[in-house]
Amino acid sequence: MEYTNFDVTADWAPSFAMNDRLHFFKYMSAATAKIVLNAGTLRWSRSVMLNDPFDMQFDLPLHPDRVAIKEEATKACWEQFANGVIPPTSPLLDAFKLTRQLPTRLQETRFKETLSTAIDAWIDGMSATLPQMHLDAKPFVSDFKILSLTVRPDIPTMWSHYADSYRGVVLRFRSADSNSPFFMAKPVNYVDELPDLYSTQELIDHITAVKPMTSRMVVDKIIYTKSMHWSYEQEWRISLGS
Repeated sequence: MEYTNFDVTADWAPSFAMNDRLHFFKYMSAATAKIVLNAGTLRWSRSVMLNDPFDMQFDLPLHPDRVAIKEEATKACWEQFANGVIPPTSPLLDAFKLTRQLPTRLQETRFKETLSTAIDAWIDGMSATLPQMHLDAKPFVSDFKILSLTVRPDIPTMWSHYADSYRGVVLRFRSADSNSPFFMAKPVNYVDELPDLYSTQELIDHITAVKPMTSRMVVDKIIYTKSMHWSYEQEWRISLGS
């Protein structure tokens, strides 16, 4: 029977699932397929083993829109203060506390002036430490283990590049139970330009405590970002960290 329903979804998925796909595929030579089937294991790759020498080896830039950040963050944070609905995770808790001590007529003006200055200092500080952060991150990221998969078994270029010039095989993997690691797979984001270390919206979300910035956000961008030139692969990845 010919298998054609490549995008079928699972009837259920565990709470940790990043997707609800039932099947993933992996291209390989016949010799490698024999090893995989006999041993019941797959080889996970480090970044230095990937086919693109720039894969997971790039430095993310930082180009925040300061005007937009100040405008949106200041408006949202002042509303939090004025309405007394301040998220407990807000990075501005000390600023809110100090503002309460000011005369009411001065609070809004002083708060907005102080926040504007603080945003500039914060962005300047991140920009200044960016080169060193990239240097520190490279050895860490290079040890990450990656399992590369795809969602289609009929991509001619993949057969040529990864399946021994059409002489190999494609194995289909099924998310058969709640412990399946394939539920952790996430799609690669193919881009023409590198994404920012943190986008303008992510910086706004951090200041307003909508979604704090985390190192995981940066790591995910590095792991799941590739050049548009590789988009034919339709790659999904599972990352096990280091």
